[in-house]
Amino acid sequence: MHGTDAAASRVDSLIESDSSRCFEVFVLLSRRGTRRIVMAVQVSCRGNCLALRMLSRSVSHSSVSVESVSELDSHTHTPALFSRSAIGTFFQERPLLTNPFTQDALLRAYLQRHLPEQAVQRDLLLFGERLVSEIEALGRQCELNPPVLQRFDPWGRRVDRILTCDAWTRLKHISAQEGLVAAGYERTYGEWSRVYQMSKIYLFAPSAGLYTCPLAMTDGAAKVIESLGVHSSREAFERLTTRDEKRFWTSGQWMTERRGGSDVSSGTETVARRQQDGWFKLYGFKWFTSATDADMTLTLARITDRHGRSTAGSSGLSLFLAEVWDSDGLCNGIEVQRLKDKLGTRQVPTAELLLDGMSAQLLSEEGRGVASIANMLTITRIHNTVCAVGAMRRITHLCREYARKRAAFGKLLKDHALHVQTLSRLEVNTHSHTQVCVCCSAALECVCVCVLSGGDSRRISVCDGSVSSAGPRGEQKR
Repeated sequence: MHGTDAAASRVDSLIESDSSRCFEVFVLLSRRGTRRIVMAVQVSCRGNCLALRMLSRSVSHSSVSVESVSELDSHTHTPALFSRSAIGTFFQERPLLTNPFTQDALLRAYLQRHLPEQAVQRDLLLFGERLVSEIEALGRQCELNPPVLQRFDPWGRRVDRILTCDAWTRLKHISAQEGLVAAGYERTYGEWSRVYQMSKIYLFAPSAGLYTCPLAMTDGAAKVIESLGVHSSREAFERLTTRDEKRFWTSGQWMTERRGGSDVSSGTETVARRQQDGWFKLYGFKWFTSATDADMTLTLARITDRHGRSTAGSSGLSLFLAEVWDSDGLCNGIEVQRLKDKLGTRQVPTAELLLDGMSAQLLSEEGRGVASIANMLTITRIHNTVCAVGAMRRITHLCREYARKRAAFGKLLKDHALHVQTLSRLEVNTHSHTQVCVCCSAALECVCVCVLSGGDSRRISVCDGSVSSAGPRGEQKR
């Protein structure tokens, strides 16, 4: 009897020291087969510690010994592996992103063979470090903070501002500083300048929070202006290709309308009305406009005569350049109807726009809009290819890193033959696609010399099809 009284006393002391342990105390006692103790567990769940003390006196009438309560005391002071916030001790070590340039043996070997400039290697090495230390985090912030549309200011005036996060703005500045567009037009490395530029885009894309989308269209717009040689757009070209972050512009590409996507010849309903100063006012509805927060845009429209008539088909489309914002920071004759609720690419502002008298200048010859904007499509497609392959390379990079840290069935993944086989197949695909990318990038600056009848020669640009006279050895005549 003395032993059971002592047991009851010990139960009281446990309850007094920490009432949160009451549940554990009486669960263990119930395992000893005491029916009243099971009832006590139910009281404990309601937080009635006084009732627990009263019921603990029944221990003196049970078969519970002092030794069993001592065992219970030891148990209550041992933290359970999966109790409350304790969720276990194992946490998988995550794969770490290291300098993507140093991890890409294929790119380094290709550049060493074709562009063995120390300045290029040094610049890409430093850029790779910046990707890890700064750009990766900015891209993640863009994914977590998508753009929003502010229709009105606090005083009720319609402003249609597209608000993006600070990281998106910072990526614009970094793009200018690193020359992600400018490198293709400075031509510091001659015919390999585009390879150098696309190598940076290739490294940049997986970390950039999709800022590569406005960069692709900016590059395309710059190529269109350069190939057309429009003097009045010289300032726009310089802003698109500058390294000065304060002057740098991005460009949009507004072509898609409700009636059609790729079929722009029959799907474009936007019209352009000529003004007395030689400029035009554009009226229409653009169904899908990527990077709507850009500084300028290229767009297609049909020029009308004084009676409002226009030419149907692709021969009636002309190419226009327009600044998106006026000097007061307000939309240039644009109403943003809504931002697209997209399945993916939420970082990029994509909108439906009503053009209601947008001021624009004619960039191409009348009726040559589709042919003129083709250069932009060529450049943006190559950008898309480079970004896709850059994502493939990043995946293989992180897969290799993960295989060195993840253990399964008693050994690391890198030591499993089947896993190594899978990684090898991914690596082969990535290698082949990378080779295609760099060849396409190199072709942008290449020309082929065609010898015509009579010994005359012509240099034809692979990108824009422009023709210039060349001498008997293929040198360009100036």
